[in-house]
This record gives sequence, C-alpha cells and structure tokens, in this order.
Amino acid sequence: MHGLRRETDDNAFDQGAGDFTEVDPAAAALGLGTRLVVEDTPEGALLSAAPLFKPMLPQDVFGSLKVDGPPKTLEEMDAGVVAEARRRYARD
Repeated sequence: MHGLRRETDDNAFDQGAGDFTEVDPAAAALGLGTRLVVEDTPEGALLSAAPLFKPMLPQDVFGSLKVDGPPKTLEEMDAGVVAEARRRYARD
C-alpha cells in the first residue's frame, strides 16, 4: 500500500481535489489510469491500487475457456510446455 499525506480540507478532498505532498516513490510509480482505493487514516490518505478483477471462486471460472476437440493428455501438455520453453530459450 502506498501512503500520501494530503494538504487540503476535507470538503475539497471529498470532491476529488487535493494537493498531495510527500509522495511515496512507489505511489508515484503507479501507471496512468491506475484505479485507486483511498482510505482515510490518522496520518492522512492511504492510497492503494484497486483490484483488477472482482473476487471469484474457482467454480465461477472453471471451464470458462471453451476448447474444440478432446482434452489434451498429460504427455501432450508436457510436450507443449517443453516446446514453448525451447522457443523462448531460442529467442534469448
């Protein structure tokens, strides 16, 4: 989590306006467009990157990728991993 101290009154901060001072270098490294979660603490505002995805259970997403044909065997999966490792190693 990244902390910033705010230098403004609560009303302006609630409206999205605020002059942040003492920016933590890690907070400044957040990319443009990063959605933030703001939490008020006694030390000031605490900013953290919002999760990219909502929390889900395995049964919510299991089998969500559709594949044509029969399932791969373990040998076919192992061969695919080895082929990809060789391709990446050859690239370097």
